[in-house]
Amino acid sequence: MTNHKDAHHKAISIGGHIAQRTTTMNINDDLLVEIFDAYRVDNINPSTYPRNWWYKFAHVCQRWRRVLFASPGRLGVTLVCNSRTPVGDLLANSPPLPLIIYWGNPGTLDSEGSVKNIHVALQHYDRVCRITLRMPESSLRDVFKSMKGDFPMLETLQLHCTSVNNSHGKLSSTFGAPNLRHLQLSDFTLLPPRPLSRLLNGDTSYPSIVTFSLGEITPDLPPKRLAEYLSLMPNLKVLKIGILSLTYSPVRERDNGNQPGQQVSRPTLLAGLEELQYQGGTNYLEGLAALIGAPSLKKLSITFTNYISAVISNPTTPLHSSATTVFQNLPTLITEAWDLKFHFARVRYRDGFSIVMDHNELWTGRGAFELRFNPGRSVSEHDVKLMVEICRLLAPMPSTVQSLLLEDGESSNFDPKIDRKMWHDLLRLFNNIGTLRVARRFADDLDRSLQPDDEGRATVLTLLPKLQEIVRYGSDKEFAAFVEARRVAGSPVRVVSGPKNRLSVV
Repeated sequence: MTNHKDAHHKAISIGGHIAQRTTTMNINDDLLVEIFDAYRVDNINPSTYPRNWWYKFAHVCQRWRRVLFASPGRLGVTLVCNSRTPVGDLLANSPPLPLIIYWGNPGTLDSEGSVKNIHVALQHYDRVCRITLRMPESSLRDVFKSMKGDFPMLETLQLHCTSVNNSHGKLSSTFGAPNLRHLQLSDFTLLPPRPLSRLLNGDTSYPSIVTFSLGEITPDLPPKRLAEYLSLMPNLKVLKIGILSLTYSPVRERDNGNQPGQQVSRPTLLAGLEELQYQGGTNYLEGLAALIGAPSLKKLSITFTNYISAVISNPTTPLHSSATTVFQNLPTLITEAWDLKFHFARVRYRDGFSIVMDHNELWTGRGAFELRFNPGRSVSEHDVKLMVEICRLLAPMPSTVQSLLLEDGESSNFDPKIDRKMWHDLLRLFNNIGTLRVARRFADDLDRSLQPDDEGRATVLTLLPKLQEIVRYGSDKEFAAFVEARRVAGSPVRVVSGPKNRLSVV
């Protein structure tokens, strides 16, 4: 066993950086705690795979082990119990550290018999700080037998039922978690009926909850009821709704007090909400937007999974009128969020259609604002025209955008017959840009659309009045006709080639 007198002869590796022959004898305990704190893994974060990161430090010397075990809360020192852990032996031969129960890691085949070990860990309910269960209904029903009463240290609860239907796998009505911070559910059928449940029962507020994720909207959870649940989380910062199967019906919503497309007062103010992710149908989000306010939003990601043209019930209705009829509440929710103002935007035709906006230059990554349509479907001319009208309503403050990237997708997913008027309508959304970046095939399409013919000369010359530069990627188009016309008009535009490796995935 190495003692602390020998530790100063060892090299210390922190975060991959090695300090040779560091004399740890000269580091006091408080500084050592700070070093450990900088290296540790946040096992409570619901997006983190929990690890016993502190093992190697605990085996350096007795002093390091003493410092680690003296500050388990500050350093997040926990014992991780999973299907490959001999839980009984681990608990019998370890100090009484906080426990993490992590079962059903995606990609692994945990045997249902292994859930017996979960019962052993749950006996120490006063030490459990995180529970992550991903398993079929029968296994959840078995585990829930040991999840009764208060779990005072529990901060993260993640429950995912892998069965197609869940009718009997429900938490005990006596289960409580007064210090819960992160709640993730595959659907609300995992909770007992509201009058009986101690968790989100409608009578008790949960100010400790800061993130809430819901994987599936079931027919018994209309927007009004979800808004009521959200009102119990006054300090919520992150809300994620990823609908796995679209089961929401506008008829059910009318039965619950409000209709999609009808403007109503918002009784639920999520004053601290900073991030909202939604994946699902247009009707549900529009219904929810009528019931909540989120003025502090900094990140908003919306993916409409229903076929966007199906939103239009009457093909003879003008597109702008149709979009305005469908989205009456969501535009207000977006415009009231003052932080949703960006200088950079990207329009992409790949796996559907998307507009992404951010505070930093956009290449192929995600942005703070994301609006996606028709994922996995081809995009027609009618679709694009409709999407432009919807983006005109939903894109936050496009007039603040200074740089726009147009990124094309695969030819099989994009109709090449879209006319120049569509391009002009799209570009007018971002009429104050100074830089236009265009990738590969779109350079050809845009070159044709910007040519000032006799009929549309005035239109082209007034388009993008502040444009100073066009950056092309994977194309040799010079935009000669457009550049010459702008030069003669006294608004010169230069054309440059961008780095070849910037958009390597295009």
